[in-house]
Formats: sequence, C-alpha cells, structure tokens
Amino acid sequence: KKIPEWITILAASVPMESVSQDLLETRVKRDSRLKARLEAIVRRDHLSSVSSSDLRLAMEENELDPDRLMGVGGKLRFEVDDIPQVLYFLNEDLFTGSLSKTGFRADKKAAR
Repeated sequence: KKIPEWITILAASVPMESVSQDLLETRVKRDSRLKARLEAIVRRDHLSSVSSSDLRLAMEENELDPDRLMGVGGKLRFEVDDIPQVLYFLNEDLFTGSLSKTGFRADKKAAR
C-alpha cells in the first residue's frame, strides 16, 4: 500500500522519469527485499540534499554508468534489470574496500 507513496517521496529527492517510477513500483511490489530497501531509502531521507551532479559523481565512483542511468535534466532512468543495483546504490550499499580497492555490496547495514 505504501509503495506508490514511497516512490513519490523518493522522486521528490531524486527526480526520476515517470516510466522508471512505474517500473520501480511494479518490480518492488513483487520483491519483498527490494521493497524493504526502498522503504529504508525513504526513511533515512539522506537523498534530500543530493544534487544531480553529486549523484553522477557517486555513480562513477561506484562503477555505474551515469550516461545510461540519468536522462535529461539529471532524472534517473533505468530498465527493470537495473532496479536492484539502483536501489543498492541509492541506499549506499555499494562500497569499495579500503585495502583491496575491490567493489562490494552490503546486504545489511548498521551504523558504526
């Protein structure tokens, strides 16, 4: 029930093409893990002050292609298969090991 509301809140912080919003809603409704990740993103409210240039830079740092994932005006755009990776990215679950410089994905996160 809350999924459309969460997507609206997310899109207010990180503008997203309407087609991508529709794809996100459909996919999240079918996957409880993605739903939990979307909820976590909205509850943390950490994206409200992130600019599209910050988003682009962070994508590059996490080896994501901003030219593919960002459309006109810096709006997020993605395909169905991109959704898990985009949600990991937006929830800051992608990181690089400080020693190995290897990229990792965190499945659970607790504040230090």
